[in-house]
Amino acid sequence: MAKGKLSKQTVETKKCPSSKKSGINLSDGNNLYLLVKPDGLKTWFIRLHRCGKETKRGLGSYPEVTLADARQKTMDFKKLWSEGKDPLFIELSR
Repeated sequence: MAKGKLSKQTVETKKCPSSKKSGINLSDGNNLYLLVKPDGLKTWFIRLHRCGKETKRGLGSYPEVTLADARQKTMDFKKLWSEGKDPLFIELSR
């Protein structure tokens, strides 16, 4: 898939080959990814970076979390991260 934003249609229809046991990651840009597993499960996650270390945070499963929801959560998580707050602990405290 070419670099760039994911489309709603791609998110809905993308399948993972059974040979890819751990699934495939599709990037929407802005550190937002969709993990597509061979069993059809699709989950959103964001990659956050601080002090040279990468941290992944889950955003939820598709279709419960839509592409638009995932993009909004990405912006919210990145804002919290830039303020020195970990979105994981903010989400857990709600």
